[in-house]
Amino acid sequence: MNVPQIVNNPLRVLGVYANSTLREIEQNKAQLRAFARVGQKVELPLWLKGLSLLPPMPDITEEMLTQAQSQISLQEDREDYARFWFEKDESFAQEDEKVFSLLSKDKVRKARKLWEQRTDHAAMKNLLLLAVMESDWKKIAEYSSKSFEGNEWEFAFFMNEVIKASVEANSSRSHWLLSYFKQEQWKTAMKEYLIGNHKRVLEADIEKMKKIYNSYCDDLPLLKKDIREVAEDFGHVNGLKYLCGEESVMTLYYSTTTGNLLCQLLFTYGYRNEDKEEVRWASNLMEQLIPYVGVDSNDSKNLLLHKEILDTRVGKSFRETMSGCMLYLIWVIFILAMVRACTHGDSSYDSPMTRDRLKRYKYVDPSTYTIDFEKMQKQIEYQKNYDSLVNVIINKEKEEQKQLEEIVKDINIQQMIIDKHQSDSIK
Repeated sequence: MNVPQIVNNPLRVLGVYANSTLREIEQNKAQLRAFARVGQKVELPLWLKGLSLLPPMPDITEEMLTQAQSQISLQEDREDYARFWFEKDESFAQEDEKVFSLLSKDKVRKARKLWEQRTDHAAMKNLLLLAVMESDWKKIAEYSSKSFEGNEWEFAFFMNEVIKASVEANSSRSHWLLSYFKQEQWKTAMKEYLIGNHKRVLEADIEKMKKIYNSYCDDLPLLKKDIREVAEDFGHVNGLKYLCGEESVMTLYYSTTTGNLLCQLLFTYGYRNEDKEEVRWASNLMEQLIPYVGVDSNDSKNLLLHKEILDTRVGKSFRETMSGCMLYLIWVIFILAMVRACTHGDSSYDSPMTRDRLKRYKYVDPSTYTIDFEKMQKQIEYQKNYDSLVNVIINKEKEEQKQLEEIVKDINIQQMIIDKHQSDSIK
């Protein structure tokens, strides 16, 4: 897990512990600067150059030292970075040196075992950092409760940053993480932080979509890029659903608002695009999102109309799609009817359902089966009449197509008015 405060921690650059004093930090900085000026290389244990859980450490320059010092010049910043770096315990000074030597050689398992034999705060804090870097939520839950020991304020600062960087916490199944926290205090707090993270992402997406929607966008590739980025975040809506409930006010708000705005952008993209494959992509994505807006809402009905307009541009109207579904359904019914006629023509036949219920498993000679030719004839006649039924639907579709064209003309007129208004405002 790439938490920025761990990956780019200035305390690592300076080669000091999270609980090192300011004097120790200044001494290390002065020593490193002296070595850097004369071009002499030095290796500090806290650089952890061989640890694969961290990005490689480049050769330290005087500019890097100056930047690292400035990053922790304020006490608040220094405390923030200290939350995400390793500590030492003076009572276990020699053992800690051995552990960091093992980590520098990427021997994480051996290093962890030495810390697991201890109960001091530094060991628990260091085990927590390893669990975060390994994205091991079971261990994160275990060691965070031991490291913070009821200090919910520090727990909040730490865990909110971890949640932002966690793939699991940003997925639709984020509620699964709660099962790792055994104490109700931490489970309740984690639920609050997960909900807050989902809301934070969706709020940013909503504001982003509003800005795009209120501005005329001629750059279709850029518009598609923005749409894809927001669509990738849509799992946060399901995350809220599992955490808060499907009918909660919060879930309904973010579901309808995000879904509606995203569908509006998809319609704009599809309507202005001349590439039929791109129009089809927009229509298919709209089809997946419309249920989140609400089946019976006015917004949902309008979006269904917009989707139908896009479908007409790729030569596939909604009712034509339904006609194809009807054809498939009729064939399924026809086949099932034939099977039923073959198996139930003789009332003496012992059906599989009956045999299963009575636990009587016996062999029935296929020659005892009879075929209901009357039912088959009705199905065949129904199939013959299907062509005329399809013709009726198609004729009706042509009439409705004219109505759709009128709607499209109205939309074009409205768009021209909007474009003119925007061009006037620019002037």
